[in-house]
Amino acid sequence: YLHMDGRNEYRDFPAYCMDYGKVDGYFRVSRVTDKKSRIAFDRNFLSLYRQKIESIPEGTHTVIISSEHFSSRMKSPSEISRAKELLLTDFSFVQVVCYLRKQTDKICSGYSTAIKSGSTLSFDEYFDRYVYRPPPTVSSRDKFSRDEYDCKLLLWETALGHENMCVRLYDKSRLSGGILLSDFCGILDKTLFDSLNIPIDIQNEALSAAGCELMRRVNYLFPERFRRGRVEGVRAFIMRKIAVLVQGAPVRLTIDQAQLIDQRYKESNARTCEMYFPDRSTLF
Repeated sequence: YLHMDGRNEYRDFPAYCMDYGKVDGYFRVSRVTDKKSRIAFDRNFLSLYRQKIESIPEGTHTVIISSEHFSSRMKSPSEISRAKELLLTDFSFVQVVCYLRKQTDKICSGYSTAIKSGSTLSFDEYFDRYVYRPPPTVSSRDKFSRDEYDCKLLLWETALGHENMCVRLYDKSRLSGGILLSDFCGILDKTLFDSLNIPIDIQNEALSAAGCELMRRVNYLFPERFRRGRVEGVRAFIMRKIAVLVQGAPVRLTIDQAQLIDQRYKESNARTCEMYFPDRSTLF
């Protein structure tokens, strides 16, 4: 399982694949803000990546690389091609495993994640950006929303082949053992899950609605440009305390908001269902 030191996933990999000129929060925090710093970032990534590849024990047959940012940041054929080129340098076979979550569920958990990451948007502002995103222009780098699954999957399918796409639904009733990790292990080796040290604590639990609002206000005190070193440690401490002490109902959509999202992604979901779940009448 390849991952960055100090993290449980490989955030640098999709960052390396991103087109030049695109800047996100991870690049800003890492001070990658121009071509010169981006070249340095890529050079450092490739050096560390090569070290990790060369340290893989002899006889290893499967290597796993995981990051949610493969989905949220990589949206162009050139970005997917960059990942393909790098992977096929060392591996004879690449399979994409992807879980799709219903958009009405995803937006609420996504808002909590955004607040944890430093956003100062209210939920209504976040919702408006999610639903009423302006249509892409000719010069736009991102030609579709991150949750238009048919467009996203087609990019990977075009690069790696439909037969190498393993697309699953994030639905506990359809997950093997009712657990995402168990379901994922079943794709590789059904005995793998039993040999893992499964964390007892809930990982990446969403903040309550009240917790989101409190943390949103804290984010004004620690804007992204000042978040590093000791300041970031203080911010992380406050966030952990809010998660534990500020309990209550999670962020929820109104009926009208849920209907707007369902309508927004209706056609995309129908195409995704036809492409990958022909036995189902609807995707979700």
